Amino acid sequence: MKRTSPKLKSGIGVVLCDCGGTLAGRLDFKRLRDLPAEREDVVLVKQCSGFCRSAETVRIVQSLADKGCRRLVVGACRQDIYDLPLAEAMAKARLKPGMSAAALIREQCAWVHPDRGEATTKALELIAAALRRAAYLAPIPSASRKINTNVVVLGGGIAGMHSAIRLADLGHSVALVTHGDELGGCVSRLSDFYSYLDDDADAAADHLKQALTSARDRIQSDRRIRWIARAACQSISGEAGCFSVGIRAGDREQTLKAGAIVLAVGLITDFPLPKGTGSGRILSLPDLADALRRSASVGATRLGEALWRSREPARTGVERSAKEGDANKSLPRSVALVLDMQGEQGRAVHALVLSAAERLAASPRRRVVVYCRHVRVAAWGMESLYRRARSAGALIFRYDKPPRITEQERGILIRAQDTQSGLVVEENFDAVVLADMRSAGGKENLPLPRTLRRGPENAFQADNVWLLSSQSNQPGMYVVGAARGNSELRDAQNDAGAAAEAIHQWMGAGKVMVNRDAPVVDAEKCVLCLTCLRSCPHGAIAVDSKKEATSMSAVACRRCGLCAALCPARAIAFPRCSDDQVLAELTPGPGVTVFACENSAWPAANAAGAQRREYGAKVRLIRVPCAGRVDERYVLGALEQGAGRVLILGCHREACRYLVGADHAAKRVERLQAVLAKAGLDPARLAVGHMAEFETGRFLELVKG
Repeated sequence: MKRTSPKLKSGIGVVLCDCGGTLAGRLDFKRLRDLPAEREDVVLVKQCSGFCRSAETVRIVQSLADKGCRRLVVGACRQDIYDLPLAEAMAKARLKPGMSAAALIREQCAWVHPDRGEATTKALELIAAALRRAAYLAPIPSASRKINTNVVVLGGGIAGMHSAIRLADLGHSVALVTHGDELGGCVSRLSDFYSYLDDDADAAADHLKQALTSARDRIQSDRRIRWIARAACQSISGEAGCFSVGIRAGDREQTLKAGAIVLAVGLITDFPLPKGTGSGRILSLPDLADALRRSASVGATRLGEALWRSREPARTGVERSAKEGDANKSLPRSVALVLDMQGEQGRAVHALVLSAAERLAASPRRRVVVYCRHVRVAAWGMESLYRRARSAGALIFRYDKPPRITEQERGILIRAQDTQSGLVVEENFDAVVLADMRSAGGKENLPLPRTLRRGPENAFQADNVWLLSSQSNQPGMYVVGAARGNSELRDAQNDAGAAAEAIHQWMGAGKVMVNRDAPVVDAEKCVLCLTCLRSCPHGAIAVDSKKEATSMSAVACRRCGLCAALCPARAIAFPRCSDDQVLAELTPGPGVTVFACENSAWPAANAAGAQRREYGAKVRLIRVPCAGRVDERYVLGALEQGAGRVLILGCHREACRYLVGADHAAKRVERLQAVLAKAGLDPARLAVGHMAEFETGRFLELVKG
């Protein structure tokens, strides 16, 4: 696929940096200077030794601008080293942003090829590719956009409370919207089950209650925090920096305007109890907490009465007296706490169960058994709690298959197979606590955007490492505490602080700079197939009814380019990484063409260079924002240019920076391999690979084939 560069109205200036003279012995800089000097579109070539130093950068760029250069090609080290001084220097020289291309002659040439001739030849090819790309560069201006600095926090648990307080400390006005009329949520109801926070269980509970009281007082007295209780969220619309949240409190409806939304409604709730368990002997963990508090006021020997009251409906005075008498005669001498019935629970629930087991086992006449798949103690203080619970007399029974629980007149029979011995054990208990708990994603039927990706257990945060600790895939929406999964108390508090800091860093100034390099839809070509809208991992695409086409949000878009690659009508242009720019970098001749994701394979390749790990001199890397950006034309173009192999290297599929880009790349390669096979070509010439940015060994393994 032979391409001709457009005739330029302005010339190109070339900068060659020898990195303080360290590259002079590895590269022939005379040959490097001669190549661009022979081109008509190159005005001036400058060699320097410290392009990463601000003073040197300004001097070089200004001298090129004075000669009429409006585009730059920089042959030096990796871009992140000199990006900032280059941007400042271009601004001072009144050169438009986005008008520079890079050739990594250090990490991808001098440092990986010991032969000076091979390294120089490859450097020449990289500079030539950068010159071809420079011809297609377009200015990328930026504009300041005002945003709303208010924040809406949905949920009044510990994470929601701490989010509101921290945001208020940072100067933001916060609307704290809660479904009920009490703050504290799960932590308030289960405060007695956090004994792992202190060596003394009672002291831990007292400290937690004091902290809750202090937080409640702060929220009710802080003028920056507006608490709206007994409210339901009716609608959420808009985008980051300009959300509208419709709520209804009683008979009153109102719309809250905010720049960010914090989802803290993941109140940990119980799995439904089995049918036919109305006797009050099978409980949830919150039921047990309520029962223990009631029994404390009448004495520990009346726990059976408290357990019965926690589940039974209201009765008449005569019925209640008779039943209470029965309860006192049948004290719960044995209690089972069963975990992991619906799925393996996290350390947050295990901490609550072990705390409950310690309290129950404090009575010398009571048998307490914890049934679980594994004991999770990976949090500070939980190992000590586990040992205390065991010392108090609590037994741990591990199983692989969920036990069978049968309610009988004499008690509750649990039949389970022990993991270690393989023996099937049956035992009757006076009371059983089913401790499986889950995040109540959607419990309050929040009208969340359909583009908000869910995680395990219906959590509001997709299962992707790039979103930790408080990001959602929807820009401007943050997830904290149990809303993003089974969150331990201190994790929930950390989430709250992280979300507040991230919000403040992004919009604390009341305005944001938005680069105009987001994909642009050609309304004349768009046929409203909605492929882009459905595939966008960040919900940045909507339908413009006036233009009868889709449109991109410059604020929400993360510039992955996936939409441009998937658009069947080729109606989407991507200024930051256009088709012309990518195709211009294809180098004729045999070798290995690598389309490298800038979040994984590209830094892995540079790390290989820094480690001086050699690979083939015919390997050519083309930087792309995401592996999902690479469409069929790029691959076929590389093969047409004579490439022996074409690789698309991106993030691991479960840890893609843009959530689904690596998945789309893998599927696209499968389709193209089938096409190549039908055309009589070896499908093995095309492959896809996945890695993290530090996996240099994986990168070398793939490019060496």
